[in-house]
Amino acid sequence: MNYWAKIVKSYYFSYFCAVIWNIEDMTEHKYGVLTYPAIRKNVNVGDFIQSLAAKQFLPQVDVLIDREKLSLYTGNPVKMIMNGWYMTNPKNWPPSDLIDPLFVSFHVNETVENEMLSEHGIEYLKKHEPIGCRDYHTCEILKKAGIKAYFSSCLTLTLGKSYNRQRCSGEIIFVDVLNEFSRFKDLYKHPRITLEKIKNGLFWDGFFKHSLMQKMFSKSLLKSAVYLQQTVEVNGEDLFDYADRLLKRLAAAKFVVTSRIHIALPCLAIGVPVIFVNGGLYLSRDIYRLGGLVELMNQIHIDRKHNITANFDVKFPITEDFVFENHNSYLKYAELLSATCEKFIGIM
Repeated sequence: MNYWAKIVKSYYFSYFCAVIWNIEDMTEHKYGVLTYPAIRKNVNVGDFIQSLAAKQFLPQVDVLIDREKLSLYTGNPVKMIMNGWYMTNPKNWPPSDLIDPLFVSFHVNETVENEMLSEHGIEYLKKHEPIGCRDYHTCEILKKAGIKAYFSSCLTLTLGKSYNRQRCSGEIIFVDVLNEFSRFKDLYKHPRITLEKIKNGLFWDGFFKHSLMQKMFSKSLLKSAVYLQQTVEVNGEDLFDYADRLLKRLAAAKFVVTSRIHIALPCLAIGVPVIFVNGGLYLSRDIYRLGGLVELMNQIHIDRKHNITANFDVKFPITEDFVFENHNSYLKYAELLSATCEKFIGIM
């Protein structure tokens, strides 16, 4: 074989290899995870905790996609677990056809139901049914629209897959307990929330927060507890890393008290004793998003007359020495959610 023949042969062999390589690259799945925009420079870490719950099922993360810009996505085709709260900007719904979705733990924001369940929105969800819903209300409105739907509960109930209780720090952690009972200084900063509370007869609730806390918890516990917040100010930090560190800190706590479902549900999954204080969540949007979830937890309920009741054995005020166990009714949902996600990703 002469010199030029070898060159031609080598060229075609290289071209053939390149074609095969590209075909293999095209057939390899890409995976996406939801990320979230800052609102007034603040971010709800609970959203990122929900994305960590999805991320744990993926072999890798190739792209982060803004929940509020789903229809604008133009990158490579991706598979994505579409759990969580939807959404602020319904004009960017439904998602791009480049996203292959698994809808589990899906919640529709009450204020944008009509926009998301437009004719086009319903058609889109029907293409991807059955839709696993995070709450009873979302399940009901989807079924009413003719979409096959079921109650899946929240994907954060599977976080025991990635986090475990290896040690106990001794910390008793309070996260946004009775955060809906806004004090005057908070109302002053947020006039829209103030007007909403006045309209719904909730303006004075914040003035009872201190006395309610002292009825539920001993003074020594309130003094020694560690106080954290779920909403943080954006300062350039990797919020997935922040959420990861928060979950690890919660995992080591002696017990946790919170009025945030995305603190309470991960604690259930990890095996951290947790109490959900359900007070001030009286508006329809709050009631809707809690349906099916609060029943899974040790719950202290405060009604609109400020009566305090509990669904577990507890004596008030709770002290640092209080010992209790979580309910285990969440396990059936965690197991089904894990199996559904693994099947979608192709693990099973």
